Amino acid sequence: MREKVPEAVDFPTSSSGHQHATRVNLQKKPRDFVYIKRRRLQLVTHIRQSCRSSNFLSSLHNSTMKVFIVLSVLVAAAVAQYADPLAQPTPYTFSHASNTEDGGSSSHQESGNGAGQVTGSYTVTDLEGHTRVVDYVADEAGFRATVRTNEPGTANLNSADVSMESTGDDNGIAAAYAGASPYAAAPAPYAAPVAPINTGRTQAGVRYVLVPTTDPRARGYY
Repeated sequence: MREKVPEAVDFPTSSSGHQHATRVNLQKKPRDFVYIKRRRLQLVTHIRQSCRSSNFLSSLHNSTMKVFIVLSVLVAAAVAQYADPLAQPTPYTFSHASNTEDGGSSSHQESGNGAGQVTGSYTVTDLEGHTRVVDYVADEAGFRATVRTNEPGTANLNSADVSMESTGDDNGIAAAYAGASPYAAAPAPYAAPVAPINTGRTQAGVRYVLVPTTDPRARGYY
């Protein structure tokens, strides 16, 4: 019959928790078995140390969370008080001038308050001395412009939100536009301009400029 092995043996201890040095009568142990006196003491010590470690980690975690919450509140308060300078309206102004490819010139200047209100003007002058100056304003009321020019055929040709101040010779062109009926007969078929005859010689100082057929300068070319 197989012998029963005692699961554990308690050792008498003093009031201070230390084991007595007296010998303890142990039950007869089977062969190949050995009692280990410190096994229970080591287990209890390990459990106590584990509990202490858990309490320490829990306390450390709580302290860390408190510090994190305080720092988060401070950062949020600092961000709320910070004003981004780029978000503030920034006034600006610029201007430039240049020569055009056809021998004329152009210029542009503009200024704004950074809050959506813009004023400016640009000027275009062609080779023949015709000048167009456009003064414009853009704000909450929309875009408005005033055009001052001496270009021919531009008198009394005001459009929406644009005021035309023309000193050019209209030669009846503006009057034709003003009195034209929307049901007027269709104009005569357009005849393409005839290219100049190539004589093999280049005339110094002569150049060709593209203009609309309604321009007085186009008479005789179609």
